[in-house]
Amino acid sequence: MNRNTSPQSRSTSRPRAQTRGRGHQSIDPASRIAHKAGAQAKARRARPPLSKFERARRMAFAVALPQAVLILAILAVALGALLLTGTSLAWLPAVIAESWMVLNLGPVVAGGITISVMPLLPALLFAFVIARRIRNTIRSKVSINDVAILAVAAVVVPAALTILAWLMLWDAGKVFDVSPPNLAMALPRILLLHLCVLAGGMGPRLWRALARRFGVSTLLVDAAFSALRYLAYAGIVSLVVFVIVAAVGWGRQSELLASYPHLGAGGVVGLVALSLLYLPNAVVYTMGVLSGAQLHVGDASVSLFNVDLVALPPVPLFGVVPASVQAWAVVLLLALPCSAAYLFYRRRPSFQFAAVAGLMAAVGMLILGYLSSGELGYYGFTGLSVWVAAGLSGVWLAAVGLAFAAASLLLQAQSARSAAYEEEASVVPAPEDQVESDDAGEVAEEEDSPEDPEISAGSEDTDVDIDVDPDDGSRDYADVVDAEVVDAEVVDAEVVNAEVVNEDSASKGTEEAAQESSISVDQDEDSAPESESAEDKEH
Repeated sequence: MNRNTSPQSRSTSRPRAQTRGRGHQSIDPASRIAHKAGAQAKARRARPPLSKFERARRMAFAVALPQAVLILAILAVALGALLLTGTSLAWLPAVIAESWMVLNLGPVVAGGITISVMPLLPALLFAFVIARRIRNTIRSKVSINDVAILAVAAVVVPAALTILAWLMLWDAGKVFDVSPPNLAMALPRILLLHLCVLAGGMGPRLWRALARRFGVSTLLVDAAFSALRYLAYAGIVSLVVFVIVAAVGWGRQSELLASYPHLGAGGVVGLVALSLLYLPNAVVYTMGVLSGAQLHVGDASVSLFNVDLVALPPVPLFGVVPASVQAWAVVLLLALPCSAAYLFYRRRPSFQFAAVAGLMAAVGMLILGYLSSGELGYYGFTGLSVWVAAGLSGVWLAAVGLAFAAASLLLQAQSARSAAYEEEASVVPAPEDQVESDDAGEVAEEEDSPEDPEISAGSEDTDVDIDVDPDDGSRDYADVVDAEVVDAEVVDAEVVNAEVVNEDSASKGTEEAAQESSISVDQDEDSAPESESAEDKEH
């Protein structure tokens, strides 16, 4: 039997797990296969890079799809309402067009009456849906071309739908008592609304990236979003004030509804629902009044200083307006400054930031006042004094921000002075060296004769930290240092004396000279310990 066929020469077979994966460190085959299959499935599900056309279509659909869904919803609701009421389907185009105008804050004209004060609540809900859709679309990586396509779609799509609705109303006006609104007045309002939706949907991160891309300071972006937060805080305060005034004046609303006994339960429910739809308008009006501006309802005017009323529309919302103003109502002017103070409480703004934030707040209030105001039938113009409200809102924010910036600057200057004072107090010049001696004449001789250059140099004034010993306050660090220097000189004198003793055996005359020099050194070292002086004398 040779070596190759011998059973003893063969290696023992190892378990399969140890052969492949070295025992406990091996991976279960089932897990390995599942991991590989999952990776392959993930690779199959991974989307290939989109082409330019596909990306453009995706960005355009982000804006157009919600509006298309809105059109379909309007169509379904209008068709159902016409069928339930038994009205002719010829009204369907006019109803769809009017609904589009209302949901996008466009004016409506019927029977020669123009109403452009549209409820903000449906428009805000619609704007929120579009902004959320835009935010989800640009959540991942986005390019400049994508942003440009979004901007174009945000302008082109609503403009095209508005023109289409205007044409539908123009055609329906030939048969029914409806008229197309003034396109020059309707189109800017609708486009402004959708541009605001686009700006809000892009978010602060994308705006900062665009500012850095085009070399614009990001302070503008931060100030703009701070102004939006300020307007949101002011809106919350205005809502609270409006609810309190409505609760206090509930009797006026009951009297207003009682003056129309033929409304019935359905009419009352409809008026309450209409008031809820106009609730954001009321908040904007309250915000403007709290800033110091006036609210106009035709010939009527309301402010914190005066109220001049006429017969208002039979809507519970107008029943909130009081008949007179109390003297303490002027205190409500602090509502907007308090909102600004709450905004700047945690963040100390700079002067430039406060000024830019005030300007942005004025622009935001100008947009809100413009979109919430308009014509209200026979009453005429209804809404805020837009320019006054915008200016006062911006001034309140800028004034409070500048005050916080000045206070922050003063605090920094005061802290800097305090730090400098503490630093000066911690560094005190060292006192002059004082040499203790029983003989006043010897002290005078040491001051007159600079025989020792090291000690005289050490006696110069230097800046040192003084550490007072609570047990012995009469001694300081400088005296201890001088004593150590003197001790070192005494040791040198001992060495010299030892050399003199060794030379004594050679010459007696030199011994006398060495003794005289040792005595002169001992006289110069008055601060040395007495024990060492005694040893010097013995030598």
